[in-house]
Amino acid sequence: MSVAYYLACLESGRYVWVGALGPDCQTMPEGQAGAISRFALAHRGKPLAVVSDTHPILEQGEEWEPLPEP
Repeated sequence: MSVAYYLACLESGRYVWVGALGPDCQTMPEGQAGAISRFALAHRGKPLAVVSDTHPILEQGEEWEPLPEP
């Protein structure tokens, strides 16, 4: 079973996929560097955290939104 990781902004409730680790702890395809960079720039100065899909990104019972595509 693989575990996916996301970079999430705690203030905006948005996130972007970063990559995943496979069951043998080898990295699987990484997220698009451009999308990750745009996300980091759009949320600079705000608290960011890396979370995994085994810990859902929830706030007050609502799912967060993925980064909108440009």
